[in-house]
Amino acid sequence: MRTTHDIKRPSFLSVLGTTLVVTCALLMGVPTSAHARSAEILNNLTEEVTFLEGAMHRLEEEYQEIPDATRPAKVRQYLRLAKEAFQIKDFEKCSLAIYSIIGSKKLRKSGKRAFALYLLAESLYQLNNYTTALHYFKKMLKEDDTTYLHHAASRAIAIGVKVNKPKTINKFYRIYEKKIGGRIPDQVRYERGRTLFVAQRDDEGVEELNKIPRSSDFYLRSKYIRGAAAVRAENADRSLNLFREIADAKAVNKTDQQVIELAHLALGRLYFDQDDLDEAINAYQFISFDSDFFTEMLYEVTWVYVRRGQLMEIDEKVAEMPMKERERLINAQYKKALENLRMLVDLESDSRRTPDAYVLMGNLRMQTGEFDQAEEMFRKVIEIYEPTYEALQKLSKEAVDPKRLLDDIIAVQQGGLATGSMLPPLAANWTSEQDEVSHVLSTFRDIKISQEQMKSSAELVEKLERILTRDNPEEFFVTLRDGVLRAREIEQRLLALEKAKLSLMTETFTGGMGTGGKVVLSYKNGLGEAYHLTKAEFLLDGKAIEIETPLEDLGKGEEGTLLISGPLSVGSHRLSVALHFEGSGGLFDYVNSYRFSMKDQLAFVSNGGQESKVVIEAFKRGDFTTSFEKRPGIRFDGNYSQGVALNISNKDLKKLEKLRQEREALENKLALIDNLGSGIKKNKAQTEKYISRLDNSLHEVSLAIKDAKAQLRALDQLLTDSSFIRKRTQEDLKILRKRLSSLRQMVEQYDGQIIAYRDQLDEAREELVMSSVGSASKETIKKAYERAVAKETKLLAKLEKSGSETTGYRAVRRMREKVRKLKKRNRKLQKRLSSAVSKQIKTMRSIVNKEKRKMAKYRKEVATISDQASDTAQAAVQMALGHVIDDFDDVIVRADIGLADTSFQKKQVHTREIGKLQQAKSEELSNLNQIYMDLQGDEVQ
Repeated sequence: MRTTHDIKRPSFLSVLGTTLVVTCALLMGVPTSAHARSAEILNNLTEEVTFLEGAMHRLEEEYQEIPDATRPAKVRQYLRLAKEAFQIKDFEKCSLAIYSIIGSKKLRKSGKRAFALYLLAESLYQLNNYTTALHYFKKMLKEDDTTYLHHAASRAIAIGVKVNKPKTINKFYRIYEKKIGGRIPDQVRYERGRTLFVAQRDDEGVEELNKIPRSSDFYLRSKYIRGAAAVRAENADRSLNLFREIADAKAVNKTDQQVIELAHLALGRLYFDQDDLDEAINAYQFISFDSDFFTEMLYEVTWVYVRRGQLMEIDEKVAEMPMKERERLINAQYKKALENLRMLVDLESDSRRTPDAYVLMGNLRMQTGEFDQAEEMFRKVIEIYEPTYEALQKLSKEAVDPKRLLDDIIAVQQGGLATGSMLPPLAANWTSEQDEVSHVLSTFRDIKISQEQMKSSAELVEKLERILTRDNPEEFFVTLRDGVLRAREIEQRLLALEKAKLSLMTETFTGGMGTGGKVVLSYKNGLGEAYHLTKAEFLLDGKAIEIETPLEDLGKGEEGTLLISGPLSVGSHRLSVALHFEGSGGLFDYVNSYRFSMKDQLAFVSNGGQESKVVIEAFKRGDFTTSFEKRPGIRFDGNYSQGVALNISNKDLKKLEKLRQEREALENKLALIDNLGSGIKKNKAQTEKYISRLDNSLHEVSLAIKDAKAQLRALDQLLTDSSFIRKRTQEDLKILRKRLSSLRQMVEQYDGQIIAYRDQLDEAREELVMSSVGSASKETIKKAYERAVAKETKLLAKLEKSGSETTGYRAVRRMREKVRKLKKRNRKLQKRLSSAVSKQIKTMRSIVNKEKRKMAKYRKEVATISDQASDTAQAAVQMALGHVIDDFDDVIVRADIGLADTSFQKKQVHTREIGKLQQAKSEELSNLNQIYMDLQGDEVQ
């Protein structure tokens, strides 16, 4: 059971500039004396110094010894971060987390190195960085923990196929088998056996597959590959027995069903080779219409029926049958074949075997005496394929770049040809299926995979380099980030504390005796669903603000929840906030045990006629590496005057106001240089081009508006001329008035564009001026700012000493001395932390440089292979294109022969029919002569 986490200390950032200017607890509308307010200000500033002293002491205690990322506690922290990222499939974040500790000796001693290697290797595999993933999977062989080793073996086998590294995988598998004592899971055995079979190492593959037991989920798949190996070894009896056993098995999942269907296909082929056609048809009948192999079955069973018809034509028993009965039996087989072919061409209209199907359909029509349909089918073949054949013939006579042809073929493989393709789509398809080109395409696919791996690795290395070279690289190092940020925040608060004296006493007090102001308070919850709000308290000047919204809805939406909106007395006010949350982890049960209590305060000044808008926001601190329990924080946003009101005489205020304006102007310049100067300086050329484009656009719009105004004046004069109006029809006048209205709208639009362009030009020119600000100018402004601060401080010190109401100048001086010592201590700690960050950056940079050297070597190897493949590809494409031209020629020739055969067969049939008619006519004349002679004989008698 985890202990409850009660976060008592407020975040540094959220209270920056708040407790240092905490106001006196004024009731709304109740006046107090200037002396009381000044004393309260001093007390609050002193409290701030005391708080910072405590914060500094705690920070120094925590970082007496600078932590190392390899400490066990931090190793567990990185592992937890990587595990959470892995579970939500953020593989890039997971790999980055493991990279920072994978070389740690403490990680090895912790016993979690195997798990870390698994997370890193699997993440890289999911990111398609196969080569690097294989490198870390191989490292897992050296670990004592074998929990994830089976998965590593499975992935290594898959990677070996993808990147074509059989020798590396063979060595990996031997070490893996020895390490686990031969207790290899069935899945790994199957994948290994299948890989060996593909590599035509059938004996080794069958030996591996024979070890898979009958009860395994991989048994049927392994048996099918054993049957395929038996076919390759020309052992028909063994292959038939294996495939029959698979066909008789009962499928328990979709994969088994597919294996059983493949077994039926294999049986059909084997029976066909043996002329056992009835068994072949029975085997094919088990392939259903929704099967992935249905079209394959249709084509193969078609030939079974064709073969059966051919065997019937030479069968002696069939030859003894009457002619009509014999033709009926034979034609029935051909018609079954035709039915299958019709379904096949409907399902695969652009398949490589479609022309063969069309030609076969024509021949079958001719065999069944359907000559017109046969001629139609042969002409269809010529109509479809002859244009492509002629285009290829023309292409073969031209000097064509084979590389361009290969690009067209690859484009077909990826989904479609480009507009300027030289190859007809059908020819590109056929060429891509040639063995020579298939091998080339396979090589190019492997090269593409390698290039994608290099790209993935390069992106990862580039991201690491960006982290190591950015302004705040310590954010990447969890062990140091918190200390650096806290030290930096203390430094900011110390600077703000020094300015607080100036800011508070020179704040705008002009509305002190005038009309009151207005306050708008709202609350916004930006922590998300992982943090559940259990209690919320808001106090303004010690009075609780009533909350009518239910807690579950409080702070939701883009604008949050409005807490109060109404009048507020002029002067200083204090806003106190207390929020209580509990974790809501979803899948992570342990998160539910976290409890968070956060408190913060804000001091602000309400001036006469001013509306103070304050947004209280619960937000997430840090980034993805920040632990869950350290993320919640409170901050204040909006539009309000921060600080404490103080009454000063008009004479002193006028003099002090002048110094304040000078100081704040210099502050703004420094801030602008820090925030924009460097970025603008880098983009100075782009800014100048942008200004040039705006100038051109402004000039064009000015010309256009000038022309439009001229047309508007001319048209306006015409429409006010009575003589012109009398000469025009009402329809003409209607059109002209519509044009007049359109011109006025156009002028208004142009005016708006001119205003917008001028505003953009002013902003761009201001940025261009800022881009020229160099380090020398910044130093000059900084010195001027320091002088302004000194003058303002001197005047304030004089004012504090003089007058009847002192603010405790001696106490302020003691407070400033404490601040000076705090700054010195803080700088010393920051220096130590910075040194530790630099050391860890050096370690990480060595890892990055090592990876870059590997990438450079690998990129060079891939480039060499790519050049060699390009040379081979050109020859292969030329050869394959020649074969494709021959294939198209063969299709056209077969269709032409079919037409000739059909015409000849039709003529033969007609000749036989004419002969039969002539014979019948001769017999009829002979019968008539005989009848006539019989009649004459009767008359003589």
